Amino acid sequence: MLAEGAAALGRSGYSTAESRKLLEEIAVELGYRAEIALTPTTVVVEDRVSGTVAIRQINNNYRFDQIDEAQVTLTELRKQSIGVEEATLSFLASEGKAPPLPWWLRVFGYALSSVGFAAYLRMGATNVLAAGLLGFIVGAALVLAGPSRRMSSLMPLAATFFAALAVAVACHVMSLPDPVRLAAISVVILLPGGALTTAVVDLVGGDMVSGASRLIYAVFQLASMAFGFCVAISLVDLSPSGLTDYTSAAPVWVAWIGVMAFAIGIMLYFCMPKSLWIPSFVIILVTYGAQSLAQIELPSFVASGVAACVGLTAALFVNSRRGSGPLYMALFLPSFWLIVPGSLSFVAVAGVLTKDPSLSSLGGLALLTLLSMAIGIMIATLMYPAHSPKPAPTSPPTP
Repeated sequence: MLAEGAAALGRSGYSTAESRKLLEEIAVELGYRAEIALTPTTVVVEDRVSGTVAIRQINNNYRFDQIDEAQVTLTELRKQSIGVEEATLSFLASEGKAPPLPWWLRVFGYALSSVGFAAYLRMGATNVLAAGLLGFIVGAALVLAGPSRRMSSLMPLAATFFAALAVAVACHVMSLPDPVRLAAISVVILLPGGALTTAVVDLVGGDMVSGASRLIYAVFQLASMAFGFCVAISLVDLSPSGLTDYTSAAPVWVAWIGVMAFAIGIMLYFCMPKSLWIPSFVIILVTYGAQSLAQIELPSFVASGVAACVGLTAALFVNSRRGSGPLYMALFLPSFWLIVPGSLSFVAVAGVLTKDPSLSSLGGLALLTLLSMAIGIMIATLMYPAHSPKPAPTSPPTP
């Protein structure tokens, strides 16, 4: 049961330190003695009394509805309203659960999130429409690929290549400057911003193996996506000297509309349970508001850290009203993606590969943003723990 629970936490986006802490608390509460070893892809749990060992692989990520189900299972388990065997079966059922929303609605949600993200960056109307079209195509490809590990590993590179190719062709034919970030908007969910930040959290927390492996994976994925971008512009014979990052062309109020559209799109694509729509929506608005206010007096990378701290604290508060578990990650992830560490890194790596100093100089800003967000996340978890120990039962429950 602990091994299946650990795998569920890994698929829910937890850092290694957080997963281990929660599992150790559960083991104590149930009266068991367990040794738990975690990496981003593997779980090993040993019963110290019997010597039994369980090993599980973490090979995909959960949707929001699956994270919510894992939350319910963990909460009931800690209350001891369900047994160990029932909890194990629940974790296994969640892993293979089909999406509760139809495919076309999820594709629409993905396209809407791309439109919202472009509006959030205050791009012009043409770029917003282009982002929506690209988002629809990429979203359809992702839904079609499904949970296949082989397909999902190739999707970031393939999606970036085709998105960049479409942008490059349009800019070449219409003699327009190439907004590099437009190519990243349609694949922003695939960018490893979450893996980068979790890697920093693991490294700072002393989990060197997990932190280093996450960091290597994230950097490799960023590089492969930037490579797909470079191949696409080279096929169109678009000069790297003509590349530009986006410029804000729309009024400030358009960004707020973009944030709301992005939130709705993300919740549709990742199948957010209906009961969590309002709190998730509020958390996203609070996070963006905190970032906007902080940017008035603070550097942008510091404002991102402040926003991450505020958004995660709000998610932890909502989570505390539903019990302990991984739910707060589902509530916080849309806000996290909005702060855009992944797209900054993508643009910077693309600048390095195309030898464009005006873009590659963003690498320093991307690194500072990631560090700031990691510190903000750690401060939030220290101020408002995601879970707290409960008294251990007098005797172990019967499986």
